[in-house]
Amino acid sequence: MNNFLVMSDLHFQQCRNKSYINEFGISSWLQTQLDVTEDIFKYAIEHGIKDVYCGGDIFENKNNISQGVYNIVWNLFKKYSKKLNIILNTGNHDIFKVDRDSSLTPFSDIITIITEPTIIENIKFIPFGMTEGELKSDAEILFLHEEVEGIVEGFDSNKLILLKDIADYKVVFNGHIHNSKDIHNIINVGSTTPENWGEAEQQKRFVHYHDGIVDSININHPTWNNLDEIPEDFDDKYNFYRINISSDELSHPIFKKYNVFPNITKLKKRESRIKQTGNTNDQIIQYIEIKNSGLNEERLFKVGKELLK
Repeated sequence: MNNFLVMSDLHFQQCRNKSYINEFGISSWLQTQLDVTEDIFKYAIEHGIKDVYCGGDIFENKNNISQGVYNIVWNLFKKYSKKLNIILNTGNHDIFKVDRDSSLTPFSDIITIITEPTIIENIKFIPFGMTEGELKSDAEILFLHEEVEGIVEGFDSNKLILLKDIADYKVVFNGHIHNSKDIHNIINVGSTTPENWGEAEQQKRFVHYHDGIVDSININHPTWNNLDEIPEDFDDKYNFYRINISSDELSHPIFKKYNVFPNITKLKKRESRIKQTGNTNDQIIQYIEIKNSGLNEERLFKVGKELLK
């Protein structure tokens, strides 16, 4: 009988351009990721769940993970490894492209790291990019970190995993694609927190699988919000905002905040406009009347005619 939690695509990073530094010297972005992950671990303990599986992509920066970030995340996992059986599948962000060395190797002292296709009891784990010849097995449950048919839309890829090739599994848990989506026997878990405006409307989750039942547990995470006007009072330091403005509003001090972004969509209202009637001579005269500030009108007219030739 299986009873476990699944989370995926944690993408730990400082992301200083979307953060402030808190009292512990940690960016607010990283702190949120740590808090969300710890909440998932606590949920497992509170509900008597021993096994927690991650679908891949623990860190964001692949070959350039800062030592500070690495140590903080390692200590978090070490803390809960004493109470939980944690298994990390390898995602594309967890390997060095040339030799497939894993950035997760130091974690192997405290938890289980999947670096090659592996079956544990009735569950098969396949790391990113290692599915060739490995999709068929006697396992009932499959963990992937891939582009899967029906999960990615409008995507032309020779690496696409076809539904028919994984149809025999009771359930397939997939990482890699950040939007959570379920189709047939596939549970695309999705990332734990939104990373950009492309994920603005997404409610993130982790999954509790027990007795063949899939329960989606919503995650309390920052939201990404679109506004049409600049708010009068603003003190939100947790969520993210994009405000539709005209170019002349770009200097507003609110856009100095790390979590507020301008979206120039409005045109400044014109005070006057050239009528779209009459011949060329009439339009030149109208323009001179609108724009002229004391210059010779006759001379301006002649210059305008010459420029139009």
